[in-house]
This record gives sequence, structure tokens and C-alpha cells, in this order.
Amino acid sequence: MRWPLTFFRDLSFRTKIVAICMGVSVFTLLIGGLSLFAIDLVNMRETLRTKLITQADIIGQSAASSIVFYDLDFASRLLSTLAVNTHILSAILYLQDGTLFASYTKPDMADVKPPAMPAADLTNLTPLYLEVARPCLLHNEQVGVIYIRSDLTEISQRIRFSILISSAVFLAAIVASLVLTWWLQPLIMGPVNALTTAARDVAEKGDYTLRVEQVSHDDLGVLANTFNRMLDQIQQATTKLSNSEQKLIEHRKNLERQVKTRTADLEVANQELQDFAYIVSHDLKAPLRGINQLATWISEDYEPLLAEEGRRQLALMRERVTRMYALIDGILLYSRIGQFQEQRQEVDLQVIATDAINMLAPPEHIRISIEGTLPFVLAEKVRMQQLFQNILSNAIKFMDKPQGRIVISSKCENHICTITITDNGPGIEEKYHQKIFQIFQTLNTMPQNKDSTGIGLSLVKRIVELHGGTINVHSKVGEGTEFIFTLEQKRLSNAQQQTSSPG
Repeated sequence: MRWPLTFFRDLSFRTKIVAICMGVSVFTLLIGGLSLFAIDLVNMRETLRTKLITQADIIGQSAASSIVFYDLDFASRLLSTLAVNTHILSAILYLQDGTLFASYTKPDMADVKPPAMPAADLTNLTPLYLEVARPCLLHNEQVGVIYIRSDLTEISQRIRFSILISSAVFLAAIVASLVLTWWLQPLIMGPVNALTTAARDVAEKGDYTLRVEQVSHDDLGVLANTFNRMLDQIQQATTKLSNSEQKLIEHRKNLERQVKTRTADLEVANQELQDFAYIVSHDLKAPLRGINQLATWISEDYEPLLAEEGRRQLALMRERVTRMYALIDGILLYSRIGQFQEQRQEVDLQVIATDAINMLAPPEHIRISIEGTLPFVLAEKVRMQQLFQNILSNAIKFMDKPQGRIVISSKCENHICTITITDNGPGIEEKYHQKIFQIFQTLNTMPQNKDSTGIGLSLVKRIVELHGGTINVHSKVGEGTEFIFTLEQKRLSNAQQQTSSPG
């Protein structure tokens, strides 16, 4: 039963108004017409009954004397006068004992058998006829009964006439209602169409300057006024938003110009810093080479003439020159990180770690092992070599145990590989865990640090971060140190993994 409501809901507003008005008009006319028809039908039946009773009373009064004097001829002529009423089907006079005295029957009803004498006050209405019976009184004494039966064609004719008139009035009223509704609906549809058109234009064109004319002060007028106020508010908000957007665009352009300027300045500064580093390296390393060469010549040529203290001082000078030389190389290497980037490729850390171990050639009391197979990562190959060499060389340099052990392991999850390098060296106090990654920071409390430049681990941290990873250290004094860093894994085919060389 929902489909009529759904169908009506989807109709246009104009059609809904016309349909509602016509529906109300039709319903009202039908209710009124049926009510009048019912009242008219009741009145017609009552009128017919009253008229037939009156006629029976007249005939009964007139025929009473003929019954008493048994004047059959008069009684027959009296009943025959009923023939002028074409609706009378039959009329019968009964004696007081129920004997049929005289009768009249409509010619086409001659074969109908007369009924037995009815009660003197009979009134019976059936779908086919109306029958009444009245007493025949003479000096207020009943001497017989008059029975009259009439058909209902009079009512039928009246009903047909009433239906004809009602139908004509109904159709005229419907046409008039339809014309009036169609003529008056612009009073409602005009403002509604104006609102609809304005709303559609605002939605499609984004023109918030449109306004709807308020032609009345009814609900539609209030709606139009509210719609105009809403457009005012939207226009103001849109103007503010447009101004803010324009300011934001100008601010963004200004920021872009500043970024370009700062980037250009930074590039110039980086180039100047790089040039300065090379110049300083050249200017510092040249005299250092001369000093080292001179100290070597003096030590070789005048060794017999030098006292023990003199030979010690020359050795100390050569050691400090070598350390200064290494410090300059470390500074140069650190300054070049991030300046020049190689093409990142699939790097087999198993091969990198193995090459680093072979290159460092650890002493016999230090054993370096690789647990499992290290993964392939997406990285710069040279930087990976520097990373492993610096961490492993630190572990070898600071090893204080008679049997040193360094273990390299890895674990990959969600394309991120965690590399762990663990040693059983002296360990690092917790307060130095972050300090060791800062440039030129060394643990001066440790005697092994006399040859350290303080650049190696800061270089390692910068390489890891350059590849988008992180590095941390876990260590306790006397229990060893564990360096943990992450790199992005490069997924390879099975054939590539099978051809990777083991450590």
C-alpha cells in the first residue's frame, strides 16, 4: 500500500496542489451527493407509503356501505377507479370474515393470485412493491378490510432523475473546481517556482547575489525572506573565505619565494663550506705531511745522538700528526655525507659485512661472526661499507677482553630490517649513550680513546638517518655494547636470494 504514496510524493508540486484540491472536491461532492440521495430515498418511500395509506383509507370509507349492503357492482366500480394510477398493481376488498368481496388487478397482473386477508394495519415495503391494508369503517365499526399493492417504479424513476441531476451537478462542480484550481494555483506556485529557480541557479552557478522577490506576507513570503537572508549570510561568508584564500595564496607564494631564496643561499653556503673544507684539508694536510716527513728523517738520521726523552718526543709528535691527519680526513668524509648521493640499489649486507671483516683483519683473540643471512636492502653501497667498517672498527679498537666476540644479526618485518651488532667489550655508561653519536665527542675516560677522532659514530648515525632509518645503543659497563639500526628492505625474487653469497 506504500506505492500510491511513493507515486504521489514524486509528482511535481503543481500537480500535487491540483490533485489535492480535486481530491477534496470530489470527496466532498460524493459525500454530499450520497447524503442527499439517501435522504431523498427515505423521503420518497415515506411519501409513497403515506399516499397509498391515504388512498386506501378513502377507498375503505367509500366501500364500507357497499360491503354492508353487499353491493358488489358498486364496490367493483369503486376499485376500478384505481386504474388511473398506473402504479397500482391490485386492490382487494375483504369481508369481515376474510372472504374476498371485490377486487381490481392491473391487466398485466391478472394471473397473480390474491393473498389471504391481511391485518387491518399492514404496511409492508419489499424491493419489488409496497402493500398496505386499512379497515373499512362504518359509523366507526369495522365491516371489512381494503388491501392495495403498488409497484416501486415511481421511486425508481425519481432515483434515476436524481442520479441524472446529481451527475450533472457533480461534473459541473468538478469542472468549475478544476478551472478555479488551475487559475488560482499560480498564487502558490509563483513564489515556489521563484524559490526553486533561485536555489537551482545558486547551486549550479554559485551566484550568491541572486534574490527572490517577496510578493506576499504569508508563509511563502516568510520563506522567501528567510531564503534571501540565508543567501546574504552565505555571500558574506564566501567573500570572507575568498579573501582569506587570496591572502593564503599570497602568503604561500611569499613562502615559496623565501624558500627559493633560502635554498639558493643554502646551496651557496654548502658550496662555500665544501670548497672551504677542501681548501682547509689541502692547506692543513700539506704541512702535516712535511712535519711527519721531517720527524721521520730526524728520527732515522740522528737516532744515535738523541736521548731517550728526545726519541719519545719525536714519536709523540709523529703520533699527533697522524691523528690530526686522520681527523682532517674524518671531517672531509663527514662533510660529504648528503652532498653527493649515489644511485640507491639492491645491496647485499651479507657481502658488505664480510668484506668489512676481511678489510679490518681483526686480531686472533677477536672473533666476528654473522648469525643467519643478512638481507638485501635499498641503499648506497659505499655508505653501507662505511657504516659497517666504523661500527666494527670501534668494537675491535675498544675490545678489552682476552677473548673478544662480535656478532652481527638481523630481523626483517614489514619491509623494515633491524640490524644488530653486539660485542662483549667494556660497555658504555648510560649517560654517554647519546653523546657518542655527536661529532668530536669521545669517551675521554677510556684509555683506548687516545686515537679516536670522535667522528666515526656520528658518521654512522648520519648515514643511517640519510637512508630513513634510526640507530640506538644498548650497553652496560662491563657487559658489552649493542648497536641497533634499521634500513629499508629490498624484496627480491627467489632466484636472486639463492645467488646471494653467504658470509
